[in-house]
Amino acid sequence: MKYSQKIAKEAIISFLSMVIGSGFRYFLVLILARWVGPSYLGIYSLANAIMKFAEVIGKAGLDNGVIKYASEKFGKNSINDGIEIIFSAIKMGLILSVFSSITLIILSDWLAHDFFVGGQLLKRVLIYNACALPFSVTMIIIASATQSFKLLKYKSFVINIFVPIISLLSIVIGLQISNEVAISIPILFSSIFGCVLIAFFLIKLVKIKISDHVKINIKKSKFSIDLLRFSYPLMFVTIIGTAMHWMDIYMLGFFFDSTTVGMYHPPARTAGLMRMILIAFMGIFSPILSELYSNNDRNGMIGLYHLVVRWIMTLALPLFLLIILFPKKVMFLFGTQYQESHMILSILTTAVLLQTFIGIGGPTLTMTGYPKINFINSIFVLFINFTLNIYLIPLYKGIGAAIATLTSITFLGLIRSIEIWYILKLQPLCLKLIKPFLAIFIVLLLMILIKPLIMPFHTIISLIIASIIIGFSFILLLRIIGLDEDDKQVLSALKMMFFNNN
Repeated sequence: MKYSQKIAKEAIISFLSMVIGSGFRYFLVLILARWVGPSYLGIYSLANAIMKFAEVIGKAGLDNGVIKYASEKFGKNSINDGIEIIFSAIKMGLILSVFSSITLIILSDWLAHDFFVGGQLLKRVLIYNACALPFSVTMIIIASATQSFKLLKYKSFVINIFVPIISLLSIVIGLQISNEVAISIPILFSSIFGCVLIAFFLIKLVKIKISDHVKINIKKSKFSIDLLRFSYPLMFVTIIGTAMHWMDIYMLGFFFDSTTVGMYHPPARTAGLMRMILIAFMGIFSPILSELYSNNDRNGMIGLYHLVVRWIMTLALPLFLLIILFPKKVMFLFGTQYQESHMILSILTTAVLLQTFIGIGGPTLTMTGYPKINFINSIFVLFINFTLNIYLIPLYKGIGAAIATLTSITFLGLIRSIEIWYILKLQPLCLKLIKPFLAIFIVLLLMILIKPLIMPFHTIISLIIASIIIGFSFILLLRIIGLDEDDKQVLSALKMMFFNNN
C-alpha cells in the first residue's frame, strides 16, 4: 500500500473512533449545559481539569513505557517477560495512583476554597474524582498494554467509545437524583466500568500468549526499575502538555467563579472538535516520517509533510467555516445564556484551525531526533500562555483566556515552523494547498448570500442546512478544480476499508 493510502486508511479508522467518542462527550457537555447551568458545568470542568493533572502523576509515564518494553519483549519472542512487564506496570501504576488519589483528597479543601472559588461542591466532586483515579490510571495503562500485542481495537473501543457512553449514561441517571450527583459520578463510574472491561480484554490476550505451564500474576510481579526509569521523565513532558491544555480553565477558576468557567467550557469543547482531525493524522504520520528520516529520503519527507497538511486542512476548513459563520447558533445549542460566549468560540476556533495547520511541527521535531527542542519550545510557550492569562483574564474573562490561547498557539507554531525550516528544510505551504483554500473561499461567498435566508429557521435546522450546503459545495468545487493522484488514493483506501473483505 502506498504511503498516501496507508495514511488515509489509518487516519480514517482513528478519526471515526474519535468522532464517535467526541460525539458522546460533546452531547454530555450539551446536556450538562442545558440541564444544570453554567455554575454546575464550571464545577464539573474544574474538577475534570484537576483530575487530569493528578492522573498524569499517577500514570508516571508508564502507559508509554509499557508499550515500548512489552513490545520489545514480544518482538524478541520473550512472551513471559513481556507479560511480566505489563503486570509490573499495572502494579506500579496502581500504587502511584492510590498515592495521587490520597494526595488529591487531602488537597481538595485547599483547592476548592483557597485556590479556586468552588466551595464545598467542588470539594465533594474532587473527592469523587480522586476515588476514580486508581481505576482510571489502571485502565489507561492496561489499554496501552494491549497495544503491545499490535492491536488497537481494544484501546480504541474502551477509551474512545465505551467510557464516553458510560459517562453520558451516568449523567442521565444522576440528573434523576440531583445536579450534584450528575456532575459527581460520571468519571467514577466510567473509570470503574472501563477498567473492568479493558482488564477482561487483557486477560483474554494473556491467556492466548502465555505458556500454559507458566503462572504469572500481578501480585507476584516484580517492579521493573528500567521501565520506571524510562517512563518517569515522560511524566514531566505530559505535565507540560496537560498544563498547556487546561491552563485557561485553571486560570479562569482562579480569578473568577465556576459560572465563568462554565460559560467558557462549551465554546472550548466545540472548537476542540477540529483538533480530532490533527490527532487522527498524527498517529500514522509520525512513524512514517521517522522511517523516511532514517532512510534519508528527503523527497519522501517533503511529499509526506505537504500531503498531510493539505488533507488536514481539507477536512478542517468546512467545519471552521460553519462555526465562524454561525457562532451564536452553535452556542444556542447549549442554551440561551451561552450565546454571549460566541466571541470566545470564534477566537478559539481560529486558534484550533491554526493549530491544525502547523500542528504537525511538534511530532516532526520529535520523530527526526529533536525532542529536546520540542520540550524547550513547550516550556517557553507555557510561560507565555501563563503570563498572558494573568494579564488578560482579569480584564476580559473568557475572551481574555481565548486570546491568550490564540496568541500562544500562533507563537508556538511560528517557532516550530522556523526551526523545522532551518533544520529540515520543511514547510507546510505548497501549490496544491491552493485548491482547498480556493474552494472554501468560493463557499464563503456563497454562504454570505445564503446566510440571511436560513438564519430565521430553528437553530438545529439552520445548522443542518448550512452543513449540507457547505459540505456539498466544497466537495463539488474540489472535484471541479480537479483531484490529485493522492486524493484518488484516498478514495481507493476507502474502498479497501469498506468493500475489501481480505
